Amino acid sequence: MGAVDRGRTGSGARVRALVAASISDEALTVSPRGIWKVWSFCRRRRIPLAEITDVRVSDRPLTEVPAGLRIAGLDIVSILAGYFQRSGERSWWCARRGRSATVVRTIGPTLTTFVFSSADDAVLVAQLRARGIGAAE
Repeated sequence: MGAVDRGRTGSGARVRALVAASISDEALTVSPRGIWKVWSFCRRRRIPLAEITDVRVSDRPLTEVPAGLRIAGLDIVSILAGYFQRSGERSWWCARRGRSATVVRTIGPTLTTFVFSSADDAVLVAQLRARGIGAAE
């Protein structure tokens, strides 16, 4: 899957993608764009496909996956970026509050959840599910 620079909101307005996401035979690679690299303390996250247990688009990611305590990153009015921990589970975020995002749950040894906004979250999830990865809706 090639990275797409821009997506659309529900109102049709164009919005710059926060991350570029690509799928290979072995992994989902998520690369924050621009200043989001600094805010999220990450240049690239490589998530092995074999470790993904669930993938979905969430209209309310903060409700579905409470971020918890910020370990490293940025947590301000509209931005969640970086590493967070809640109830012993760590997550990595690159998303804006109030916007939909892709939620990837894994059996990874360190990080168990990844929440990020790509150019087209629904297409990314569909491509992963077409490979038999994640839960069906």
